[in-house]
Amino acid sequence: TLTYQERRMTDPIVRDIDIVAQVQTVTAPSVTEAATATAAGNTLAVVNAASTSGANLQAAVTGAGANSTIVLSGTFNTTTTTTLQAGQTVVGSAPIAVRTASGRNATVTPSGGATIASTVGGSTNPAVAMASNSTLAGMTISRTAGGGLVNPVGVHADGVSGVTISGNTITTTSTGAGTAFGVRILNGASGSVTNNTITATSTGIAIAAQVAGGGASATVSGNTLSGTGTPGRTVDLVGPVSVSGTGNVAASGTCTTSGAITGSIGFTNGTTCP
Repeated sequence: TLTYQERRMTDPIVRDIDIVAQVQTVTAPSVTEAATATAAGNTLAVVNAASTSGANLQAAVTGAGANSTIVLSGTFNTTTTTTLQAGQTVVGSAPIAVRTASGRNATVTPSGGATIASTVGGSTNPAVAMASNSTLAGMTISRTAGGGLVNPVGVHADGVSGVTISGNTITTTSTGAGTAFGVRILNGASGSVTNNTITATSTGIAIAAQVAGGGASATVSGNTLSGTGTPGRTVDLVGPVSVSGTGNVAASGTCTTSGAITGSIGFTNGTTCP
């Protein structure tokens, strides 16, 4: 018979193992850095209506220079045409590829949007005049004209090439009997008009989109086109011109053509112009 002490000596050895897991949470420091250029290295400028009046908008656009990107914010009430510079991009709310001074790249979309509301005088003067290789994107453009035969224009590209008019809301109104034009590509100009909402209204003729003369060429796709007038026209083609495009919505008006037309513009209702 074993004593108590002897029995303790024969008990198996059991090791007490404590495992302690240490968890450490590391939070990366927040980095805020201003974008100084586009991804392509072009100058980036921000123009706010709170600090730049509509009367000074043209000076700001001109001052930014060719091949720059300008982000507009707020409403600019103008009495003159805003003329873009060659290669310039003007955006309200549209994605922009930017680069910071340290070399970081990002795609940003400005919030809030921007409006150019123009009451420029004279017939056929546009709210915005495009330049070669310029872009107008994510903007609201409003052009109004009073009585008489004044013919207001929202946006035009006149004799320039490579323009891009995309993702804008463009509204042109003639309160008289003049012809209201939403967008015009004319006199040999070339470019694309895509994914816009374009509305022209007049007691006279109203044309949402026109491609006219001199061998002008345009791709017109994905737009909602409304021409409300006497008559109202979604698209007006005046040859010799070359056109293409699909997926447009004919909200109001019809297609009209004259002269030599190469190609056609398609609508979601299955029709084409011509």
